[in-house]
Amino acid sequence: ENSTSAFVQEVLTGIDKKNIGVELGIEAQVTPTIKLKGAASVGEYTYDNNPDLYLTSASFESADGSISYGQANLKDYKV
Repeated sequence: ENSTSAFVQEVLTGIDKKNIGVELGIEAQVTPTIKLKGAASVGEYTYDNNPDLYLTSASFESADGSISYGQANLKDYKV
């Protein structure tokens, strides 16, 4: 019987990421018994390139069980 379904795994290789951000923390003693603490952060996390995309499966007939789909268009996509 020919089956058209298979369990596959998606693999991305050669991924470069760009992480840019700032963090801020403050602390204030309001009264002798009350202390306020605060924290904030802002960041931008993106892919910095287009990594290579492969699908792997035991059902594939290639020697290593993988098929290359070239590059995934992820550059500047938010992580």
